[in-house]
Order: sequence, then C-alpha cells, then structure tokens
Amino acid sequence: MPEIRASQSVVRFEGFELDLRSGELRRDGDKTVRLSEQPFRILVLFLEHPREVVTREELRKKLWPNDTIVEFEHSISAAMNRLRQALGDSAEEPHYIETLARRGYRFIGTVTGDGVLGVTQSRQSRQWMRPLSVVAVGVVVALAAGLSYFLSISRHSHPALRIVPFTSSPGRKFAPMFSPDGNEIAYVWRGEKDDNADIYVKLVGAGDPLRLTADPAPDLSPTWSPDGRFIAFLRRMSATGGAYYIVPALGGPERRIAEAYDVPVTCIRCMDWSPDGKYLIVMDKMSPQDPRSNVLLLSAEDGQRRMLSSPPGPYLASPTISPDGKILAFIQGAGFLAQELFVLPISGGAPRPLTMDRRLIEGLTWTRDGKHIVFSSNRGGLMSLWEVSISGGTPEFVSGAGEDAQSPSMSSRGDQLAYVHSLTHLNIWRTGGPGSKRSHNPPEKLIGSSRMDAAGEYSPDGQRIVFSSDRSGNFEVWVSNSDGSNQTQLTALGGSDTGSPRWSPDGNRIAFDSRLEGHSDIFVINAEGGSARRLTSEKIENNVPTWSRDGRWIYFSSDRTGNWQIWKVPSVGGAAVQVTKRGGFIAHESQDGRTLYHWTLDGTIWKMPVEGGQPVRVLSGVPRYFSWVTLGNRIYFLDRDEGSSQINFFDLPSHRMQQVTTVDLGPSTYLLSPAPASKMFSISPDGKSIIYGRVDRLESDIMLIENFP
Repeated sequence: MPEIRASQSVVRFEGFELDLRSGELRRDGDKTVRLSEQPFRILVLFLEHPREVVTREELRKKLWPNDTIVEFEHSISAAMNRLRQALGDSAEEPHYIETLARRGYRFIGTVTGDGVLGVTQSRQSRQWMRPLSVVAVGVVVALAAGLSYFLSISRHSHPALRIVPFTSSPGRKFAPMFSPDGNEIAYVWRGEKDDNADIYVKLVGAGDPLRLTADPAPDLSPTWSPDGRFIAFLRRMSATGGAYYIVPALGGPERRIAEAYDVPVTCIRCMDWSPDGKYLIVMDKMSPQDPRSNVLLLSAEDGQRRMLSSPPGPYLASPTISPDGKILAFIQGAGFLAQELFVLPISGGAPRPLTMDRRLIEGLTWTRDGKHIVFSSNRGGLMSLWEVSISGGTPEFVSGAGEDAQSPSMSSRGDQLAYVHSLTHLNIWRTGGPGSKRSHNPPEKLIGSSRMDAAGEYSPDGQRIVFSSDRSGNFEVWVSNSDGSNQTQLTALGGSDTGSPRWSPDGNRIAFDSRLEGHSDIFVINAEGGSARRLTSEKIENNVPTWSRDGRWIYFSSDRTGNWQIWKVPSVGGAAVQVTKRGGFIAHESQDGRTLYHWTLDGTIWKMPVEGGQPVRVLSGVPRYFSWVTLGNRIYFLDRDEGSSQINFFDLPSHRMQQVTTVDLGPSTYLLSPAPASKMFSISPDGKSIIYGRVDRLESDIMLIENFP
C-alpha cells in the first residue's frame, strides 16, 4: 500500500491534480477545472477510498446530514453530474466513477503512488468533518494504513454479479415475470418455429417449460396473482382488440374475464394484480366509444370496470404495483418513442413523473425495498437498464446487463433480475418495381449491417438513397449510392432517435426528425453534409417530415394541440402553420402539388386541397404510417405489416386496386422493439426498383442477473 502522509496537499490521478489547500482541480498540470464545493468534497471522499464502495448513505451522512431524503436525492444527482462533467466521465461508460445500483459509487481511476489520501486530509477538507486532536489523527492514520483494506472488504463485500441464460431454445421470448415466491418465471414464447405467442411457466434453475395456452391468437402479458395460483394474460384477437383471461398456474381451463377494447401494438406488460387479488389493473378504455385509454380496475370475478386514474397522453403501458401495494408505477407518453415513467398513489392523487426526457421506455420493475424502479430505456443510445429513486433524481445506468436489455422483472427476494436480451438485424432490400421488366428476379440485400438499417428513400434523380441506422450506437441519417455502395454517415447528433429522412424535391437537402432535448424536432441538412438546421424547437412532439412539391414547405405531425395533426413549416425556417384539424400523422402532396393526402391513426388515408378544406376519405386499412407512398396518380401501400406482404397500388382516377409485387418483411418486431420504419418502402423515380426494410434476424432470450445488488 502506498505511503500515507498527513502533510500531503496534492493528489494526482490520470492527468489530474487535486489541490486540497486551494480547492482546485487541474488537468495536465496547468488547466484549472472549475469544481464547486459539493463535487469537490465528493471527490475528496472518493480519493480517500479508491477502489472501495462509497455508499449513498455515507455520502448523505457526511455531506448532507440535515437534508431530507428527497432533497438529498436531488442534491447528490446534481453534484455527481457536475463532478462527472468536470472529469469528462459518464455513468454509461465510466472511466473514473462507477455507479453501483442501489449501493453507491466507486472510484476506479488510477491514483499515483504517493497520491492516495487514505484518511489523510488537509485543513480545508477536514472542515466538514468532526475535529480530531493531533494524537487522534495520528492513531487513525496508523490504523488506516494497516487495516483499511480489510475493513473495506468487510463493510462493502458483495458477491459478484453473474449473468446466466434462463432460456436458450429457438424462437423469441418476451415479458418475463417472476412468481410471488421467486421460484418460477412466466413468459411469452413464440415456440421453436417462432410462429405463435403463448404463455409458458418455467422453474428457475431447472426443468422444462410448462405450456399454459395454445390458442392461435397471440397471448401476451402474463401476470401472477398475489397467491401464485393463477396467471392473468391478454389475448390479442384483432389489430387493437382482444380479451383478458385467467388460467391456473399449474395448467387447466382458461376463464375469460372481459373484453379488451384497446390493445396497443407494443403491449409487453399490459396489466398487474391488485394486492388483494380481486382486481386486474389495466390500461384500457371504459367503453369502446371512449377516445382513449385510462388506468382501470377490472374485477377478476365479473370483469366490471372502475376508473382509477385518467393520466394525460394517449400512450399508457406497464402498470406495476409496488411491493407494499401502495404505489402504481406506469409508462405514459405521446407515443411509443416519447414516454415518461410515472408513479401514482393507489389511495388517490395525481400521477408524478420520475423521468423528464421523453425517451422510449420498454418495461419496468420495482426493487424489493420499493424505493427504486428499474426500467429499460434508450435514454443512453441503445436499449439498456436504468434505475431511478421514487423520490426523484437522475436515473442511473445499471451495469452488467449491457445493451439491448428490455422487460426487466425483479424477484421477490430482490437478488435476481430477469430481462430480455434481444438481437435485431434490419436491412434494406431491393426488388423489381411496377416499371421493371425483370420483376421475376429474386430480391437482393442492398444495405445491411449487424444492427438496424431502415427507412430508405430514393433521391429524386434515383442516384442515391438516404436511410437511418443505429450502427454508430445511435440512430443517425446515412446516405449511399443507389447500388448500396459508398455508405456514409451524414449526421452525428447523438440523439437516441434520429430518422425519418426525406429528400427535398431538388435532391439538395434532407429533412429528418431527431430527439435531442427530450422531444422530437424537425431538422434539415445539406445532402452533402454539414451542420443540421433546426426548424422546430417547442417542447412538444414534431415527427415524420415530408416536402411540398415546390420545396418551400415541410409537412410534419405534431401533438401541440393535444392530439396528432398535420402542420407545415417553411423549409428555410419560420413559424409553423396548422394544416389539418381532424387528425393526421404523415402527409404527401400530389404530383401536381394541388392535393394533400394524409394518414390518420385509424389507418385511413384522406385528401384535401393544399390551400385547406374539408378532408375526403380515400382509402382505409393502411395500418402503418410509413407503409404508403404517392407516385403519379397512384397510392402504393403494404396491405399487411409482417411476414410476406403485398405491395399494391390504388389508382386514384379509377379507384381500382392492383398488386405490384410480394415482399418478405421477415418476422414481426411488434412484441419486442417497435420498428415502424421497417414497414417503409420507396419506389425509384423510374419505377423499376422498390427498396424496403426486412428483418433478417430477430432473436431474444430471457437472462438472469444473479446476486443483483
């Protein structure tokens, strides 16, 4: 162990110097890094105990002894953020300060031989500790030099995390849920042929899975009753509807509870049980006529509905009761890409947000003590696990699970965490178009990687393709030649969701949307590169841009009025103008620029004059906003949204329908990570080629983190 000297005033670590007398932090010997009081005191404490765990409780007692728990949570999060910024560090990829979920922090940087503080402090660093006599300081230093290593082991020892597979069979698995005693996990498995979603139960550590359902319709969201005797689940019977069922956990006849009026396509966990086992807590409509879902209590006996809460925002998911049964956590947002984590007292009151950055959240679970929530989010780029205190504060990255971790579930003992590890390869393929004389040629992969490449669109001259990809760690905009060569990253914004790229009519600019500040905005960038120009900045959702035929306007969808409508903004910048009043999510102008076609969330395409007017229904049954394009006097669209799908066209003058070709989109992603961009296709200007997104590989398994801290 390095020598500990009471007279020491400067500590050095990896290019930094911390001067305890002046309170300065210097980089490379001469560059002063501004560090306020609390981050400075935290750093001193970390350097006293390098490579040891400093618990949050220790920090609170020493640095914030008079704060309440809530005030402390906010204070420590803010101070840690400032300290990491000063060091150029991050919670996701730590080089100096490692976060240990629910335990505390550990300084993992390398301290030089004579720089270890141990318990030695300067006069300035001791001002916040109880004064000790000179003799006492000497005794403490001597004892610390010989015993601090052993004491740190006894105080902070914890078994190492261990990640093991819970499933390893073919086919995708979803929605793991621990039984109340923690000995079993219920989950959704699409079977070895990956052809149908059913409910299974399997013991942790041994045995084969027990199949509980075998209906041809997808069975989703298995949820244990509090006594462990039954499992409730949701059966999807149509695009948006289904029914709630209960089945014995050991197998047996199903019992239908009630109809489900609103089943989101992204339903992973759609319900939970009340602590007394009398109700299911669901996110659904009170009646089929209701405009939106709410938080409801559904009687497990007779299916009667009772309103629990009516949070704002159209997207609701993952209702999960706290271990003490007093608080409901759930996901709420404007859509599946813009969500927040909320908590709601069961006894009544208003929902309270725990996150404030409007990112994709896919699943949540409570820690055993009920003080924290672990959830899956793309807030750091790729999907990963995060943990946040119910008192508030900045979410912390959960190390160990890595990327592509979703649907967490905590055992009742609190020492095991199950989650889904997924792998999706989404590539861009090419096939013959309506003007091709070689339509019999087999499709070919045009643009691909080991990640997700989608939303491809031909340039107006047909020579280039723009697409979105997460191969750099975040979704960014890329361009290539029309044959897939010369793939080049165009943006480097670092946002979790940058995509929906669209060419301007002259091919010189590209419009896209990106989430840089917790909400999506519209941007424009030169097709040859450069800085992106932001066209919207309100703290609302602005999505899926398209161009007017003259290039003067960019249409986009926005929820600024409280529901989704089509707006437009000048392509050179300026105030946005509302276009539709009866709904709309994506719009295309006709070839002559006189008519605006727009899609609404019920799958209907409407038309109206560009100058404004009453919309007229054109076509129904188009399930995805990306799955249709206009070309000449035709609307081309996908008539199915998974597997082998037909691309048809609807001739506007004659109202006749005709098939163009059949494409294989690969397995559906709706049960895992929604990828609506995979349904987008583009027809080359000469009509000879069609490019489309295809899922070439989609795998998922349930993993277990043992010895979870």
